[in-house]
Amino acid sequence: MDISSVDGDHVEGENIKRMNNRGFRITFSILLSSFFLLWIADPCLSDLKAGPPVFLDLDGPKSFRQNPPQDYGPWNRDLDWYESSDGLVFSKKGIFVERGGVPCLVKAPDGRLFAVFQWFPLNQRESFDQVAVMVSSDQGRNWTPPSLLRVSGLPSNLYRVFDPTLVALPEGGFRLYFSSERTSALNPRGNRAIFSAISNDGISFEFEPGQRFGFEGSETYDCAVGFVGTLWHLFCPVSASEGWGYHATSSDGLNFLQQPPVFIPGQRDWLGNVNSTEKGLYFYGSGRQGAWAGFSPDGFNWSLASGATNLGGDPAIVSAGERGYLAVATGPLRADAKPGPPVFSKKSVIRR
Repeated sequence: MDISSVDGDHVEGENIKRMNNRGFRITFSILLSSFFLLWIADPCLSDLKAGPPVFLDLDGPKSFRQNPPQDYGPWNRDLDWYESSDGLVFSKKGIFVERGGVPCLVKAPDGRLFAVFQWFPLNQRESFDQVAVMVSSDQGRNWTPPSLLRVSGLPSNLYRVFDPTLVALPEGGFRLYFSSERTSALNPRGNRAIFSAISNDGISFEFEPGQRFGFEGSETYDCAVGFVGTLWHLFCPVSASEGWGYHATSSDGLNFLQQPPVFIPGQRDWLGNVNSTEKGLYFYGSGRQGAWAGFSPDGFNWSLASGATNLGGDPAIVSAGERGYLAVATGPLRADAKPGPPVFSKKSVIRR
């Protein structure tokens, strides 16, 4: 027997085994790397957990969620002005204010109308992305120029005031509900929740201690608040979950108790404003097919109402007496819209 041939066969066999093992390791490494790349690229895979699905907040604050994927900032849109005789079918009348978003309208007990919104004037950098207020004393025919709404006493761990919702209090005065980012060393931005401030004149506000609505492990933002019966009702959109909205109630407008979520069918979001009437609550919201209106006699059970047609995004509606109903909503991209960061200028941005 040729010993050398036996050793050669043995060596060759061992080489084949090593090559096969090496090939297996390479193939496994490629598969593992591919899965890892897919895992970090796909937030749904990277957040796999047992139990019910967790909706990821991929949309951002209300004023940014209305943007197309080309990354156009909210300063590329105007707030449009609408009128209606019945509060359901609206016609556009023009531009309310240029470069604005997140509107809310309310009537004070003395009949004055207040409009609050997020303002993005490119000729006033100090006012950019601030909450502004306008007031009308003649049922919306004429309005004061925008001025900044001020909130004093804001805690140091809260980053800015945005997504304003203004309500007129039965006892007089105003309460502002707003979103703010709860900051910390680990989370310098994000982590939004709902807070409030109180005012006598609807312009200068004092922060009210505590949090009105929010969660430790997830965000809430862009609320709408109305009153029916003996309760205040607060609604927030559930991010990335069409049709669903957070719901909470309070007897004093400060301490809210979470209720079962509200639902409206179709591709609709609880992104908008709520109006209180003697019959119940009307919610005017946004959706893929345009604005929608819903009605509830008690704030818990909702059904679609016909109308809310021809409105833009995130609509706000108010009764203006003999003039019928007025609305302000976020319009389409401006003709001069540009992607990327804002470019500040001296050009006037206010037109009514």
